[in-house]
Order: sequence, then C-alpha cells, then structure tokens
Amino acid sequence: MQHRKNEHIERAGVGKSLLASFFNALFLAALTLFSYWAICFPIFQATPSYRESITFVQSENSTRHFGENAHKDYSFYQGVLEEFYFGEFSAAIAKNYNDTYKTSYTIRHIYNATVLKLPAEATITNYSTTYFSYVLNEDGSVNMDAPAKMAENLNERGLSDVRDLYYQSYSHLEDVLSSVSPRYSESRNHVANVERFARIASFSFASFTLVFLLPFFLKGHGELGEVILKLGRAEKKGYIPRWYNYALRLLFVLPLPLVAMLWFNAYSITLLLIFPYFANELLLLLGKEKRSPLDRLSLLVEIDLENSLLFHDEAELDEYEKTALASYKDAEYVSKLSAAEDLNTDLK
Repeated sequence: MQHRKNEHIERAGVGKSLLASFFNALFLAALTLFSYWAICFPIFQATPSYRESITFVQSENSTRHFGENAHKDYSFYQGVLEEFYFGEFSAAIAKNYNDTYKTSYTIRHIYNATVLKLPAEATITNYSTTYFSYVLNEDGSVNMDAPAKMAENLNERGLSDVRDLYYQSYSHLEDVLSSVSPRYSESRNHVANVERFARIASFSFASFTLVFLLPFFLKGHGELGEVILKLGRAEKKGYIPRWYNYALRLLFVLPLPLVAMLWFNAYSITLLLIFPYFANELLLLLGKEKRSPLDRLSLLVEIDLENSLLFHDEAELDEYEKTALASYKDAEYVSKLSAAEDLNTDLK
C-alpha cells in the first residue's frame, strides 16, 4: 500500500478526458460489433438447432407476410390480419383470448375489439368510433359478431389513421402466433436466445479486452482513447494502477449494457447505454474534482502523460528522486532542495 502521493503527475484536462471517453465508447462499440458478426454469431449460426429454428420462423413469416414496414396501403394489413384471424388459428386465438379474459366471445367479436378497437361490450350509445362501427340489428341492438363497417368517404388523413390502426395490430402478429403455435413459439424463442447470448458474449469479450486486459500493455495504462490523446491513468495516489483497479472498472462497466443486450431495443439502448454514458460525461464536466464517476469508483485518475511520471510504488519513486537529486552539480541548490520540505521555503 502506498502512503506517499506521487507529485510527478499532472491531471488531464476536462476536454481531453471527454474526448478520450468518446473514443473509448466508439472502440468498445466497434469491437463488440466485430466480435458479434465475425466470431460469436457465425459459431452459433452453424449449430443445427439454430438453423432449423431460424429457417422455420423465416418460412412462417414469409408465408404469412409478416415483417413488412408501415408504408403500405391499409388494405394490405387488413388482408393479412383477416387471413390470420379467420384462418387455421381462429379457434386457438378465440380460446386463448377467452381463457385469458374469462369471456366467451366469437373470433369476429375478438377481431372487432382487438384489431378495430371497438368497445368489447358495446351499447347503442358507444357502438362506433371515428372510423369503424358495429352493425345494428333490426331491433336496435348491437351485433358484435358481425363484420364491422368502415366509415365511408374518408379523406387522406382518415385513410392514414385507418392504416395506422391496422398496422398496430399487424406489427404484433408474431406475438399472437407465438401464443397459439407451440412450434413457432419454441423456434422463435430459441433464435432470440441464441442471438441474445451472442450479443452478451460479444460485449463481454470487448469489455474484458479493452477495459481490463489492454491497459496492462499500453503506455500510460489507459484505454485506446487515452493512447490517441497521450493521456493515461494512475491510481488515486498517482502510481501505476493495480489489477483490481481495472477489475473494479470492468465491474461497473458491464451490468447495465448486459441488461440492454438481454432486451435489445431502442428503449433499453437509450436507458441503459446512452443515458449512463452521457451522465458519466456530465458529472465529469460539472464535478468539483473533474473526475468521472467511473474513475472514482475504480479508484483511478486520468493524467496527462506528456507532463507526468508514473512509478510502480513508493520505493521506485524514492529511488528516482534520489537519482535526480544526485545529478545536480550546484551544491548550494542541492542543499536548498533537500531542506525545502522541512523549511517550507521557496527556492529562488
């Protein structure tokens, strides 16, 4: 344990620290992508179980016209939805819905309520929406088991809203199919689990390499962003970092991104990757110590390598200072330098 602080280091400027952090994030993302596509995914993709599962899922999606974008005419989504709801899975969809919500609706009633967003329990006062309405019986009651009617003479805005309404249900058809088709569900889950594991393995490999392993071999003991900007890292007393400093840094880098890899979508990426990155940079910029939370947690400081001297321990520092002191030839200056700390005087 070091008791004496190394005074031969100069802290890195905030601007360079922010830029180095940005470069580090880019390198981490690049190595994660490379290891995913070049190493992990090809390995997992080669397994027979994955190939069988992905082939079946893709075949089902293609046959049922799943996965199209939101820019087709509403009639396309309407056709796909009606073929799906009133085709081979109609009985299974109805049973699943009725078991879940403790009802006894027909498949048409379910379609009207879930796809067209009409009231599930309609009366004469609420049997229609802006774009669709139930059919009324001759006695004035609402027939919720008959095909609903779409409003006529809709303008461009109305047709766009109808398209969005159909697309909202269309975009969830894979989930509906998973709930009624055990084979599709198992295959889809297997594909998702393999790809999820590949993402986790890729990010873990990239993080271990760049955050923990590489700094041991780089000048300045920082990451690649620090190397580019001629910065480095020292432990809090100014000496070369120990293995546990890098282990702590890795420990605090990994958890949130790994959770984001589990649920890989825009929300998880924003909440668990982008937001923590900017929060770390903002606290570095605004904090009194001008140290990032990640550096504080890993007991490190970022230094300017060009104006710093790093030592392994206090003994190496003492040896350097003795050697430096002995190299001076001016006896009077050496005497003053030796007594400066005790006398608390300025050397002039």
